[in-house]
Amino acid sequence: MLAGQRFPSTVCFEARMVDRASLVEEHKDGEFVWEAELQARIRAGFSWGFLLTQLVGGRLAGMIGGKLLFLMGASMAAVLTILTPTAAHIGPYWLLAARIMVGAAQGVCVPAMQAVLAQWAPPMDRTVMVAYTYSGLAVGAALGGPVSEWMVTVIGWRALFYLQGAVALVWCVLWQFLVAENPAKHPRITTQEKTHITSSIGAQHAWRGLPVPWPHIFRSRYVFAVVLAELGFSWAWFTLLHHAREYAARVAWGTALFAMWIIAIVYATLTDWVRRTNRRSTVVVRRAANTLCALVTAGCLVAVAQSSCSQVAVLVWCSMALALGLSASFSTFLANGIELAPNHAAAIAGVSGTIGAAVQVLSPLYVAYLTDGQATLERWRMVWYTAAVVLALTNCLNFLMVSSKEQVWNRPVAVPVYPKRQSSYLATRRTRLSPPPRPGPVVAVRGNKNPAYVFTEEL
Repeated sequence: MLAGQRFPSTVCFEARMVDRASLVEEHKDGEFVWEAELQARIRAGFSWGFLLTQLVGGRLAGMIGGKLLFLMGASMAAVLTILTPTAAHIGPYWLLAARIMVGAAQGVCVPAMQAVLAQWAPPMDRTVMVAYTYSGLAVGAALGGPVSEWMVTVIGWRALFYLQGAVALVWCVLWQFLVAENPAKHPRITTQEKTHITSSIGAQHAWRGLPVPWPHIFRSRYVFAVVLAELGFSWAWFTLLHHAREYAARVAWGTALFAMWIIAIVYATLTDWVRRTNRRSTVVVRRAANTLCALVTAGCLVAVAQSSCSQVAVLVWCSMALALGLSASFSTFLANGIELAPNHAAAIAGVSGTIGAAVQVLSPLYVAYLTDGQATLERWRMVWYTAAVVLALTNCLNFLMVSSKEQVWNRPVAVPVYPKRQSSYLATRRTRLSPPPRPGPVVAVRGNKNPAYVFTEEL
């Protein structure tokens, strides 16, 4: 039927596609018959909700604490997951609203976790703790899809949502009873451990409820470096996650993600060892890790673009991009945000997470714009080249701007508050007893207009 036809040289063609009509079962509609555009909106609903609450999570974590905020976000997402089948039966727009709310509930989790890590991670063990915490997303990506597909065939799609929500609620109970906001509140760690953590962190982290210095965060070049690093990682990660697995067998793709998880922990352990032994400074290590992530991943993506229709070559290069390239990112911007301002690590994570969530929305739209109706090799090469260029540019800017020094706006100071009568008396006394000021050169005083913060270079 199709064997005698000629195909464009820019489109991959396999002989097995000739008889695909006899190999593939007749397509049947599922329980809900919705338009393709509506289905795409429902799939994107989670990403939009995830985008909306990043900054909100950054502020709430400083007000109520990271532990409680994470518990609220996870438990709300679990309840909404259980209600998802009901929403789908009521109507597609109810399902869309449920997916947006699930994304919004999970959007506060990363800022909340950063607030917890800022109180638990000693400076010289910070990279390892961050990598152990966040590299689990590779395990979730490896197991989530295949396990869910298998469970749908066994128990049905409704029961899958009920089971996932119930497991998440059990996890929330364990979180409440096993996790403490900070070492001082943990009832089971030893005094030695508690002393080690609190003395290592010292005065870098004070207490919650502090006013967030948003102007300084948005103007800081060092925070901008964190944002750029997350932008490059997110663009490459979502491009590979959504599109590279179309080329790969399920087992091979899962193996690459598990390798990414293991190598991320190895990179982080090496990073902290280099810092602890004073072989290199922290800022040099952060630059090296981000450069390794960007250059290795970008090189692999260029190789993917040049692999044409070789599925083996595409699989090898994509696996190397995940295992050897993106795994180094867990030693960069997530730990760097805590280093800059432990008191406001959640707020910094909210700023950078907003950009990362925006990439999660924009990356599939960009790929659809390039390949919709014209999925040629040239168009797909543009997809891979774009991801490589974004990685290279963000790494160059991050290399120039990154810093590991605690920022002067991180630490608050107590400002004495006098009663009105006493303050008036003190002001009058100073006016009467103080000698007139001597003329002298005008010195520009650096500092924050907000009296709740002190600016000292020796911090």
